[in-house]
Amino acid sequence: MSVPIQNQGANTSASACPCCGSPVRFSWQNSCRECTWNLKVRDLRLGSYEILSPIGVGQAGGMFKAKDEGVDGRVVAVRVLSPDFFWQTPKLRERFEEEAQIIASLGHPNICAVSDIGQQGAIDFLVSEYVEGQTLAQSLREGLSPLNVGLRHAIEIADALDAIHRQNLTHGDLKPANVMLSKGSAKLMDFGLARIVDQWPYGELPAYAALSLHRSIGYLPRIGGDRSDCRNDIYAFGTVIYEMVTGKRAFGGENVDGVMRAMMEHNPPLPSSLQPLIPIKLDQLIMKCLAEAPDKRWQSAKELCSELKRIFIEINPA
Repeated sequence: MSVPIQNQGANTSASACPCCGSPVRFSWQNSCRECTWNLKVRDLRLGSYEILSPIGVGQAGGMFKAKDEGVDGRVVAVRVLSPDFFWQTPKLRERFEEEAQIIASLGHPNICAVSDIGQQGAIDFLVSEYVEGQTLAQSLREGLSPLNVGLRHAIEIADALDAIHRQNLTHGDLKPANVMLSKGSAKLMDFGLARIVDQWPYGELPAYAALSLHRSIGYLPRIGGDRSDCRNDIYAFGTVIYEMVTGKRAFGGENVDGVMRAMMEHNPPLPSSLQPLIPIKLDQLIMKCLAEAPDKRWQSAKELCSELKRIFIEINPA
């Protein structure tokens, strides 16, 4: 959701897509293949869902605000998947549908679960709750929240991770852009999509998906980045909470190479060195999340969440 469909300052030269700014292959193209696909469906009806307006583009395709005419006209979010998203591999589709159903059945207040998976002609789409608000990434660009607010959101995220890890599932792409802040609460989004993208054939990764994946660098482990290991979700959580309480990325850089170099060459400074009000116990909790070896990290989101709650109580006594 970090790259808007509508033109907002993207490079509009003849060799760039006016929607997302990515290069177009042929001079006669008006936009890249993926944005052309999404713009074509902008005014369509998909099943009982009437597309209303674009929200943005992520790894898996375009996201749209829509109205569900089958359920009292409720507003939903519809993600129109990129052409060949599942690469015509039934097992990928079956696995994703099974995981989506499990996550939806949890009914967790801090999870934005998929409520419907549909297909209309050549168009695959996902339907989820429409969440009013902004992403954590957008919020962080506006400034740092008070420590107690950041901790409360961190507890909500950790609790959501615990719920899905108990089902032997993982998020796989936890980062500020995949956390929505709405009505004072945090909601995790885009479960499992990154693992599908990982299966795309080499050299076939769409430009917008490549851009979204690049933005995940710095939130994924330096080594051993298996998205199916819950301890790598915990590492990603560590990078997110680090940014939430300091206002700085754990691993910064001017570009992808710079971020990767920072990850390989040194550990991030203690959060309290950037924000002196951060207690030592929170320093220790975050740095344990960011341990390079998975065995040195918190081994479960449950124990991580419990420790966060203890720290929250200590800095917010009744």
